Amino acid sequence: MAGTVAVLTFRPDGSGRGLWTDAIPLANLGRLTVRRVSRIDWSETRQVWEIRPARGGHVMHRDTSRAACVDWERLHFGNLK
Repeated sequence: MAGTVAVLTFRPDGSGRGLWTDAIPLANLGRLTVRRVSRIDWSETRQVWEIRPARGGHVMHRDTSRAACVDWERLHFGNLK
């Protein structure tokens, strides 16, 4: 997604939140613990990519393009607090 701004939010305890992007060299911060909020999986039945919560649940979005699903994630989860 051209022109996307990468944003990390840090809490007083030092933990940070944001969408992973290679635009920010997060490994330079030190040891990381990374948790996904969603996952993108291929549905053989529907022949589309589907986004679901990382811990399971209903399909939040579908598209034939994985890139479109990644863009949807950025728009939907871009303001994590």
